[in-house]
Amino acid sequence: MAPFGKLAFIPGRIVHSNEILVLLGDDYFVERTCKQSIEIVNRRLENIKEKIEKHRKEKEVFNQQKKYTSEFLNDRKNMFEIKENDDDTGVKQEEKKTIKSTY
Repeated sequence: MAPFGKLAFIPGRIVHSNEILVLLGDDYFVERTCKQSIEIVNRRLENIKEKIEKHRKEKEVFNQQKKYTSEFLNDRKNMFEIKENDDDTGVKQEEKKTIKSTY
């Protein structure tokens, strides 16, 4: 009798009990031994841990930027904006006159 899930047994025998199908990606599978499969899983776990740490650092940087921005917006109450009219038409006409007079 061979196990077929948690609750069922079917007549049969287990052959090559040390082989596991491992997903390589894009629906490619290979048969590996248990030891090789454990090494693959450990490499994948290390890769995931590195990515988690990288994202944690990025999150910390974004939180610092958010804190700085909110502090700046809170301090903005004591600031005022200077607005000046940018009317350069008179200056441009004078420049044209000087250019014409030089030629």
